Amino acid sequence: MFSPDNAEDFELTKKSLRIDTDDDDDLLKKLMSAAIYTLIGKIGTDKTFYDGDAKDEFDTSVMFLTDHLYRTRSATIEGTTVTEIPLSVQTFVLALKADYKVYILKKEAEIIGG
Repeated sequence: MFSPDNAEDFELTKKSLRIDTDDDDDLLKKLMSAAIYTLIGKIGTDKTFYDGDAKDEFDTSVMFLTDHLYRTRSATIEGTTVTEIPLSVQTFVLALKADYKVYILKKEAEIIGG
């Protein structure tokens, strides 16, 4: 599964955010972890799902959400403006939720049937 502890995944995320320095590496790893945790919470907790057919979509979602968290990292909200999760991430979440449901139903059918 996509992970900030995997050097290849981490470097791909840095490239996608166009970060050339190591100054924010620790922060970026924490944000990646938060993005993964958030997405799994919204989609489903069976981590084997994220290494299968949904791998590319999940990995891309993590990079998109990490980018959003990195660029909107203020701990306070000024005025009444609220920053929402980007539409691109929401679109992936909705698609992945449907795929996850099918995955779980197939997995349960295999247990019952075999």
